[in-house]
Amino acid sequence: MAADPCVLIVDRNPRVRAFLARELESLGVRALLARDRHQARELLGRERPPDVLICDAEALSGGPGWASELCPASPMVVLTYPGDGPEAGIVCAHVLVEKTGDPSPLLAAVLDLLRGGTPGGGVEKMLTEESGPASGGASGVE
Repeated sequence: MAADPCVLIVDRNPRVRAFLARELESLGVRALLARDRHQARELLGRERPPDVLICDAEALSGGPGWASELCPASPMVVLTYPGDGPEAGIVCAHVLVEKTGDPSPLLAAVLDLLRGGTPGGGVEKMLTEESGPASGGASGVE
C-alpha cells in the first residue's frame, strides 16, 4: 500500500460521501470528495491522481469515459444498487460493490486494490456468476 493512500469518492449524495470518507480515514486512507464528474475534474486539477476511484453508478451516466480519462491509472470501484446492469459502469469497473448500509465490502475492496490485489475475483467473476445456468443470476455483488 502507498505511504499516503488517497481515494477519490464521486457520489451525488453528500451524506454518503461524508460517511465513506470517515470510514476510509479511520483506516488511514485520505479521501477526496466530489459530487459529480465536473467537481472531480476541478479537484484533480489541484491534487495528485487518486490511488483508487470510488464512483456511484449514477455518476457514470452519460458514459464512463470521463473517469478513465481523468484517472487512467486508478482502479475504479463502482457502487451499484441491486439490478444495475452494464449501463451502470460494469465495463470500466475493477470491482462492483452493492450499496447497502454495511461499508465492509467496499472497504475490503478498496484496501485490496490499494495493496495491488483484485478484490474477490473482480468484475469478470461477477459477470460469470450472473450468467451461470444454474444460478439464475447473482444474489449479491462483491
